[in-house]
Amino acid sequence: MHYSPLLKAAMASLFFLVITFYLIAYLINVVFSQSFTNETEMAQFFGILTTINSVVGLLLQVLLTNRLLQWFGVKNINLIFPVTSLASLLALFFSFSLPAAVMGSFNRDALMNAFRDPVWEIMLKVLPASAQGRIRAMILAVVIPLALLVSGLGLWLLQSWFDTTTMVWVGMATALVYGYCNWRMNIAYLDEIITYLKRKLSFKKNRDFLSEKPDSKLLQTLRDGVYQEDPQVALAFANTLVQAFPEQAVTVVMERLKMTADITFYDELLCVLTPLGRDYLEKPLLNLLPSAAPSHAAAILWVLFHVRSPAVAALPSMLLLSSCPRTQASGVYGAYVNGFQTTLWQSACEVWNELLQAQEVSSNLLGLRLLRSINHQQGNSVGNESPVMPPDFPASVLRLWLGGDGVLQQAILKTLRLLPTAQFAPLLPVLGKALQQDDPALRLACVAVCGGEGHVSGYRLLHTALDDPHPDVRKLAVNQIQQQVGNQGLKPLLQRGTPRMQSAVVWQLLKDEAEQSYLQDVATCKAVQAQQFAMVWMLLKQMQTPDDAQKLLLIVVKERVNAVLQIALQALQTSRNADAIKVIRAGLETGDRCLQGSAREALLYLPHRGVQKTLCGVLEQEVQVDRQQFPDVLAAVRWCSGQPDPWLQGCAQYVLMRQT
Repeated sequence: MHYSPLLKAAMASLFFLVITFYLIAYLINVVFSQSFTNETEMAQFFGILTTINSVVGLLLQVLLTNRLLQWFGVKNINLIFPVTSLASLLALFFSFSLPAAVMGSFNRDALMNAFRDPVWEIMLKVLPASAQGRIRAMILAVVIPLALLVSGLGLWLLQSWFDTTTMVWVGMATALVYGYCNWRMNIAYLDEIITYLKRKLSFKKNRDFLSEKPDSKLLQTLRDGVYQEDPQVALAFANTLVQAFPEQAVTVVMERLKMTADITFYDELLCVLTPLGRDYLEKPLLNLLPSAAPSHAAAILWVLFHVRSPAVAALPSMLLLSSCPRTQASGVYGAYVNGFQTTLWQSACEVWNELLQAQEVSSNLLGLRLLRSINHQQGNSVGNESPVMPPDFPASVLRLWLGGDGVLQQAILKTLRLLPTAQFAPLLPVLGKALQQDDPALRLACVAVCGGEGHVSGYRLLHTALDDPHPDVRKLAVNQIQQQVGNQGLKPLLQRGTPRMQSAVVWQLLKDEAEQSYLQDVATCKAVQAQQFAMVWMLLKQMQTPDDAQKLLLIVVKERVNAVLQIALQALQTSRNADAIKVIRAGLETGDRCLQGSAREALLYLPHRGVQKTLCGVLEQEVQVDRQQFPDVLAAVRWCSGQPDPWLQGCAQYVLMRQT
């Protein structure tokens, strides 16, 4: 009870319900006793009244309750019994007579069973299953006995000291408090639904590693993780260790370096340490340098140059004369860091060119890494028109691209991101082929390169990537277009293309915090579109003996119903309710009917009434087909053929072609 606002409100609601219930029962019994002269007439009347109340209550439960819950939601039905209880007491206040008592009896015996009891069970069901037993024990052992005690004492005092009018006033006061508690239950119910869905869908909160103490178990866990055999696992632990415990991280990672023979993994571990700077790294790296293998020593020197250690400032000229490509690359980097405008830099550029033009892919990769590291050190970006690069770099890159494998091409793309588009414009037509590769990382890097401002070829490639199968590629393409044309330029994209492309556009608009009114309009438009797709789906479902083409169209339309509905919800995913909408969307995508029902119930709590009503109708498949827009199946197929979605359009046109 301490941790759940819903449970607190429910216990208070039950307490005042019991008091209100017995006040109404006492008052209507007083009326009945005054209305009949003998016990026989009263017994006959009670028999008829009880029968009618029971039958009507049963019919309401069977025929109406479930429909009302679907139409209006749990939160609205939860307020019915408080309102009818208050209305019964008001009737008794204005007319303390048999009709008012009959109304109160109907409220107590029929409406309570039909509306209050089902809603109570539904609301408590979202609480943790492990607490259900304790909750019901608390109700039976504490809340109900306490409420009965208060009711009994209150009735004894009221009938001893006050008249029935005063008792009606007290009853109306308790009914109002009971209604207020139910209103508080409604507020808490949405949070409890979201928590319930998170629990079932395994949504987890991020841990704050930085809050742990250095001597905690977390430090030992991270230390053990750095020594894992899998390089990627070890790197992940090392990265977290550096962020959480930088002083301890240096010692742990240095020991791990001594155990590492693979030069790629060695480089990656050093890159994890590099952000710590010279104060942390200079002395440990200098101590490690004498015992390191030549290739490992070159990697250590690269980091020492990066942190500008004076102890190695004189080494670049010697390193440039080495026969080891990795050592030469460290010398080039050291020459740049220690003397960009000196004659040593001219020699370094010659070595750099040799690395790029070498036959070995490992040397080419080192040459590309130099360009990325040097321009990152200088603070260059795509907008910088004077990047640091060796002579004839564009020609060297084109040769490497045409003759390289996927690894080399990906490294080239990562490098080109640092250069202005004008430097690699001749390469743009070749880059279009990268968007057809199976590797999403290669396509992602290609999209990042094509974002250069003012280049028609690059802009055209970005539009090609908008419908990429991988969501990260689509999102990056939208982001690159947004940087060139702004949010206003993105808005027309919502009227064409596939739903997954439109979803990426909405994601970008939410990320940039576009105006709420526009996002609301997008949600409304997509809700109406989802409703139209639902109408088409209902018409297509009525086809007798459909062929394969029609079956395929039916599947595609059903997918579009769900996809467009998700876009409508996504557009409502503002900073205020992002968490709730995210969980609702996840719940609707599951195949679990219980979770989908909870998600639909949470949807009813959204403040966007028009969108809410339309989407709930689509989810419940209660859409009425607009016969003016879709008079028959053929009209529905023609409507699909006119949609901007290429796949849907193609399926519909094929169906039309088969029919003609």
